[in-house]
Amino acid sequence: VTLVESFPGCFKTFVGCDIAARTSTGRPMPLSDSPTTVGGVAILNSEDPALSLQDRLRLAGADLTRVVIPTASYRLTFPNCLPELARLVSDQQLRLIIIDPLASFAAKPITADVPTRRMMDALSKFSQQYKVAIVCIRHWTKSASSTPTYRGAGSHSITAAARSELIVGKSISNPNRLLLAQLKNNLAPLATSVEFEPVSHPDG
Repeated sequence: VTLVESFPGCFKTFVGCDIAARTSTGRPMPLSDSPTTVGGVAILNSEDPALSLQDRLRLAGADLTRVVIPTASYRLTFPNCLPELARLVSDQQLRLIIIDPLASFAAKPITADVPTRRMMDALSKFSQQYKVAIVCIRHWTKSASSTPTYRGAGSHSITAAARSELIVGKSISNPNRLLLAQLKNNLAPLATSVEFEPVSHPDG
C-alpha cells in the first residue's frame, strides 16, 4: 500500500494517472529503465467524471482496454467491498488499484483510529494475497505541522500502515515545476525525488 498526498491542486490525480498508464502498457516507472509488468488497473475516483479520467489516461499514454473505472465506485466502501474487488482483480487481471481519495471510500470516518487501522490492515492483507499494488491518494490538512508525516488527513495509522509514502509539492527553485518525493519507505532506501512540469496540450 502506497500513499500519494499533498494539498489540493498539486496534481496527485495526475501522478496516479501516470502510474496507471505505465502499468497498463509496461513502460518503465520514472528513474527506471526496467519495463513494468503489464497489468490491469482499477481507478476508484469520487471527484472526477469518468470521461475526464479517460482523457487524462489517454494523454498519459495508457492502454484504456486495461483500465477499469467502476461507474458505481461511489458505492464501494472499504473494507466491506473487498470481496467484490477480489472478483474484479481476477476478471480484469489487475496489478494496480488506485483509491482517490481514500476518505471517500472508507466505510467509517478515517479520523477514528481503530476502524481506520483495521481498514488499512485489510487493504495490506488484500494487496499481499492478490499480488496487487494499492495506491491511496490523500489530502493534507490545513493545520500546520512540524513534519509532512503528520499532515495527511485522518488517523496517523494510515501513514503507519502504508509501506511507502509519496508527497507532491511545488518546486522552490522553479514555480512552474513540481516535485514527487518519497517521505517514507519501509522496504528499501528512500527513492530519489522526481521533478516534473505539467504542460499544455491541445486536448487539455
